[in-house]
Amino acid sequence: MFDNCKSLKVINLGKLDFSLCKNFKSMFNECRYLENIDVSHFNTKNSTTFENMFCGCRKLKNIDVSKFNSSKCITINSIFRYCENLSEINMINWDMSRLKNKRGGFLFLSRISGINYLFDGCKSLKNIKMSSNFSKDLIEDKDKNIFTGLPKSGTFTWKKGINCDSLLKLLPVSWNRVTE
Repeated sequence: MFDNCKSLKVINLGKLDFSLCKNFKSMFNECRYLENIDVSHFNTKNSTTFENMFCGCRKLKNIDVSKFNSSKCITINSIFRYCENLSEINMINWDMSRLKNKRGGFLFLSRISGINYLFDGCKSLKNIKMSSNFSKDLIEDKDKNIFTGLPKSGTFTWKKGINCDSLLKLLPVSWNRVTE
């Protein structure tokens, strides 16, 4: 929709109805100067992908995705990749159980998962609140670069009662780990 609108700084989507939208892929991809956007009212109940949705939004400081319904979502690859100024992400209520691993048709193709490069390049991100109900095989492969480029310290919060040991192993060592 706004993919590659590199000069876009501010946008007001008002109360647009997104309830029938299945694909938010690259909606704001490479909107490098976008500083603020209110997506808190987005109805995402039918969405299957948020891939690259905010990728490359280098000036974006705040984004409220806490109310996104991700129950049908199969990929969130690079959703926040290169969001260099984001300091906090709250995804603690997201349902990530449907994220998929896809295998290429040829033996030489590497496995692609629904969470590759999730926070890659988010160098100001200090606080992540995240559901950890991933399927286990999605997070065992360290080549996903989920947390590549994060600052050396921060706080990772997840829901009490959910085991996310595999995911925590991928975080930088000095990050605090807290259950909510």
